[in-house]
Amino acid sequence: PDQAGLTPAGPDGSNDGGHPPRGWPPSFPVRRGGFRRYNTRTGPFPPPTPPPMSDLRPLGERAVREIAPGTVVGLGTGKAATAFIHALGERVRAGLSVRGVPTSDASAALARDLGIPLVDLADVDAIDVDFDGADEVEPGCDLIKGYGGAMVREKIVAAAAKRFVVLVGDEKLVPV
Repeated sequence: PDQAGLTPAGPDGSNDGGHPPRGWPPSFPVRRGGFRRYNTRTGPFPPPTPPPMSDLRPLGERAVREIAPGTVVGLGTGKAATAFIHALGERVRAGLSVRGVPTSDASAALARDLGIPLVDLADVDAIDVDFDGADEVEPGCDLIKGYGGAMVREKIVAAAAKRFVVLVGDEKLVPV
C-alpha cells in the first residue's frame, strides 16, 4: 500500500482500479464510487448539524466591515455566505455603494431581494474581495472547500478576486 493506504490495481484489474483495499479502514465498509467521511478517533460520523442562521449573523456583520464604498464584491454560496449577504443588504439599504458578483443563482436571487446591485463577471475588470464559506477547517487553518453545488462558479469568482475571505462558523471546525 502507498502512504494513503491504497493498493494500486493489479494486472488482473483487482481492487477496483485504486479504490481502497477491502476492509480499510477496518471499522466500516467503503462504498463504491467514493469515500465516506471518517474520523480516526471515533469512526464514521455524519456531517455536523448546521446552526440556526442567527448564529452566523455576527460573522456576516463582521465581514461587512471590510467593505469600502465602490467595492466589487464576490458573493459566495452557503450558510455563512448567506449571513454575509444579509448583512451586506442592510449596509446597502443604509447607503453603502457596492456591486456584487454572485457565485450561484441562489446568491443572486437573495442579493436581488435585498437590493444589492449585481454585475456579471465579464462586466468588471476585477473583483476587489470575494466572501465565501468553507466546508471544513482544521485547527491549523487547513480547509476543505468545494463540497457544495456551486463549486465551479465559486472558484472562478475567487480566482478573479484580488482578495478572498473565508467565512467560518464554529460548526465548520473539525479536529485533526
